[in-house]
Amino acid sequence: MIARLTGISRAEVRRILATAKAEERRIARRQLGVAAGLVPLPASNRGNPLERAMAALGGRVSCKRSTGEWRLDGRPSSPRAVVEAANRRLAEAGLPLIAYPGVGYEAS
Repeated sequence: MIARLTGISRAEVRRILATAKAEERRIARRQLGVAAGLVPLPASNRGNPLERAMAALGGRVSCKRSTGEWRLDGRPSSPRAVVEAANRRLAEAGLPLIAYPGVGYEAS
């Protein structure tokens, strides 16, 4: 249907979609790499567990810096809960976890 609407071949549509999916996977791997400490962060953020957690969770987490209000999946959250969610994602990917006070941590 996309090919018909856009006037390009089905093969070209498949190529475009495959390229987009590959780019999506590359971005996700980079986010997890940053969170695991495998991809270096800018010097100002190196070692900051909450920055690494934000990288692992991508758009799932936000922080209003002026008030320190954290949101995870659109709901109010604590920094500890954010790191726990990031560690679950990192554990699923087999990457090193983020150490944070009050969060169970096992070195991978």
